[in-house]
Amino acid sequence: MKKIITIFVVILVFTTQLLSSSGGYTGATTTGCTCHGTLSAGNAAITISAAPDMFSSSGFAAGNTYKLTISVTGGPVGTKGGFNLKASAGSFSNPSASARLQSGEVTHSNSNVKSWTVDWTAPTTATDSVVFNFAGNAVNGDGDSSGDDPTVTTRRAAYKTTSVFDRDIFVVNSFQLLQNYPNPFNSETTIGYQIHTAGEVRLRIFDLNGREIFATIQQHGSPGNYFFTWNGTSFNGLTVASGVYTYQVTFNNLTQSRKLILLK
Repeated sequence: MKKIITIFVVILVFTTQLLSSSGGYTGATTTGCTCHGTLSAGNAAITISAAPDMFSSSGFAAGNTYKLTISVTGGPVGTKGGFNLKASAGSFSNPSASARLQSGEVTHSNSNVKSWTVDWTAPTTATDSVVFNFAGNAVNGDGDSSGDDPTVTTRRAAYKTTSVFDRDIFVVNSFQLLQNYPNPFNSETTIGYQIHTAGEVRLRIFDLNGREIFATIQQHGSPGNYFFTWNGTSFNGLTVASGVYTYQVTFNNLTQSRKLILLK
């Protein structure tokens, strides 16, 4: 009898896990949707777009609402999938029929589709940039993880529309450096910038003594919004100490700097 009860509990727990994941979950924007399958097992991918297109150089306006579309492509044949979306600022509302809100994030409410929509309202506070973190999964719907294909975790940044005065400067200087987010940070931070022409962008990070501890270069073939991600390591890959650092971005012989704070 005790063995039968134990087997029943195991089956109940397993069934509950399947039901909870098919009805969505949060907290997967960092680790990926690995409750179904192995991360990047196949060719599944996840994308996000906005209407109006706040991810373009036009950016977002404080307090405005944008319709986001999240789509999973590739993976097993069929129309079943799931996702999890989180934003560093702003608020979500009005999820589509197969999506739902939970703990300030967005996820699927069933696994019957591979595309979802939700409204996002930009913050009215002094927020220069917002980072959207998201992950998805393409599933075959057979009730277990066999053959399912979680996507890699992905992030995309959107930037606030500049004022008329700033836009005039923006055209002359051809680029704008934004404050990193989060700041202070612990594990990694995003350093965003905007460029209005193609070119090479160089990031350099200095400690309080002016010593260069990290540098990297990104080459862009078109204007747009881009970002670096720094995980608090130096040239040799070692984690640097907590403290205040200066990051410097150079584009077309123009340089802008800001400070960031690393807390361990």
